[in-house]
Amino acid sequence: MGRHHAHRGYPVDDQGMIKLGADLRVNFRYLIQNVAKKGKLALTIVRRRAKLCRYSCRLGDRPALIPSLNGEYPPYFVYGPLVFSKATLNTSAPQ
Repeated sequence: MGRHHAHRGYPVDDQGMIKLGADLRVNFRYLIQNVAKKGKLALTIVRRRAKLCRYSCRLGDRPALIPSLNGEYPPYFVYGPLVFSKATLNTSAPQ
């Protein structure tokens, strides 16, 4: 399996995963939240140990079928013993 490098020297495998602990592997995109500054992300493409190009990406909200709550409380409606609420990433994720 080939090795590539991501931010701060985390090795990225051919499946795009990085190892964060003894038993934890996550997608390399996990690092984006740690390195993005003011909604921007600087990227450098490296192939065969040669820097090919640099990019500066602007990060923004992506529309999704099931949105995130972003720290807000979900809207809800109580009808007798039932409570209705819209689906969000926070409430529909498997536990």
